[in-house]
Amino acid sequence: MRDLKGIDVSDILGIAQPMTKLIETVGSAIGTWYAPTGVRRMAKAKAFELQTVSEAINSNIQLPVEYSDGRITVSSQDFEELAKRTGNRLYYQELRKQQNIEAIVELSGMELGKERTVSDEPVDPDWTIRFFNSVEDVSNEDMQKLWGRVLSGEVKKPGSFSMRTLENLRNMSQQDAFLFEKISDFCFYGGKYVMIPCDEKLNDKHGLSYSDLLKLDECGLIGSSQLTYNITLPAFHNAHLKNQNVIGLICNKNDSEIKISLDVFYLTNAGVEVFDIINKNPNMAYFIDYLSVLKIKHTNLFVTAHTINSIAENSINYSDDDLLSPDENSIEVR
Repeated sequence: MRDLKGIDVSDILGIAQPMTKLIETVGSAIGTWYAPTGVRRMAKAKAFELQTVSEAINSNIQLPVEYSDGRITVSSQDFEELAKRTGNRLYYQELRKQQNIEAIVELSGMELGKERTVSDEPVDPDWTIRFFNSVEDVSNEDMQKLWGRVLSGEVKKPGSFSMRTLENLRNMSQQDAFLFEKISDFCFYGGKYVMIPCDEKLNDKHGLSYSDLLKLDECGLIGSSQLTYNITLPAFHNAHLKNQNVIGLICNKNDSEIKISLDVFYLTNAGVEVFDIINKNPNMAYFIDYLSVLKIKHTNLFVTAHTINSIAENSINYSDDDLLSPDENSIEVR
């Protein structure tokens, strides 16, 4: 990143590449060089100013008017007072918007501080403008953290969050976000999809309400209609389902191909994008119960569950110990 004199600012300040890209992205949206460091202190310094303006507005809510010949008019003096209060209100609103933006950029910077490198691909300027238009009225700290992770995720890998996802998030309340975090604890991956079993008995046992799914359907994060996840297993091959902590292996122990269909609710594309950045605490008991249901239901399959040790880009390392009741006839799968 270079200033008007061609000096590399990141070299002078010792800013890491992820932070440099964040600064460039923010600058492209607000039209100025901007560093997130210290925004929290700046925000606190504005608190007294915000309070003063707010009190001035609240103490002048009455508008004196004159009535003459059937017409309501505002005297020039009163009009000047009205214009002054209008200016104060607009100033206060814009100040709050700027404070919200800077707080979110600061939180994004904290997230990117954990990264050593990010993609060199620039963030789409249209996306950046849409993002800042979406967050200027977000003052809730929990929602600011969520938006901060969205910005850092897009800086890290442009294209991670669609315009539609920004719109869905913009219309979400804090309660919606908390509910999605709760539901996410029940979700697991099947291939590229994220899903929740459509099993009323299992869901009732673990307190997963269909009405909650309907609320998130309205947010555009989960489809509340029952669908199927189809798995095709060649002879002596396996597929897997997993959450962040456990992998379930579904193995074909026959010498012919088997196809199975699982009844599930899917997360939408926007739901998957948000799912990847929220804080999750996977419900181990729920997932293991579900794998046990599959084991009982599909007697022609060999189903096991294992604790995940680590996940690399193309491989999953997991414990040999089966978390389900072991079968007597174990077979080798490919």
